[in-house]
Amino acid sequence: MSESGPEQVQDHEVANDEPTDNFNSMTNEQLMEIFRTFIPIELMLETLFVPFLQDYQPSIGDVDPFIKIGRPDGKIEPLGLVVLDEYCINQTDPTILKLHLQSQTKGMGSAIVDQTMSIDERVRVINADKQQIDDWIKSVEKIHSIQGPAEMQYTIRPPADTILELWDPDMESILSQVELPKPNIDLSLEEYAKLCCILLDIPVSDNIIESVHMFFQNYRDVLDETEVIKNAQQTGYTQ
Repeated sequence: MSESGPEQVQDHEVANDEPTDNFNSMTNEQLMEIFRTFIPIELMLETLFVPFLQDYQPSIGDVDPFIKIGRPDGKIEPLGLVVLDEYCINQTDPTILKLHLQSQTKGMGSAIVDQTMSIDERVRVINADKQQIDDWIKSVEKIHSIQGPAEMQYTIRPPADTILELWDPDMESILSQVELPKPNIDLSLEEYAKLCCILLDIPVSDNIIESVHMFFQNYRDVLDETEVIKNAQQTGYTQ
């Protein structure tokens, strides 16, 4: 029988201490013992520093402070005053800008709005991709949401015939003798608007804007009806 040296005994003990690959046959206590005795090895990786310069560094730029260097020829710089000054990213569509200005000016600045028309306003459906069409739809929906409803939604809306009906003869005789209050009366603008609405039997609510809107709406209806009667008299048409 051969005698085993100390090195062979040490190798045998190390082999017995090594965990087996067959984890299915191990108990929970054996697995937990492996987890507790495991010590990770720290590897010191060598770091290589290689300096380099990027060919192109993307940047969105800073906010425009409207501080611009004067032109060398001494002329006035039209950017931001005559020509819309924007970054190259997400340029405004001229047609969308025109629609936005129309919603803000309500048709009063048509001459200014027409100057913002693009050179080619035709919808290029053939060349437009899905992203461009989606951006167009979102822009138009945003403009419509800013405009609000097409018609004024009144909280209290009496029948139009009630407001447009003629005054009683007694009321007309009183108005012919008493002068109506003028704008220079010692009242605030809101109080004067309420007074005018009350004289015309227009209901006054907490929102004076609704009452004033109804005031001018009925005034426009009266002008339209007067124009219709005038045209009918000129053409000789009678009901």
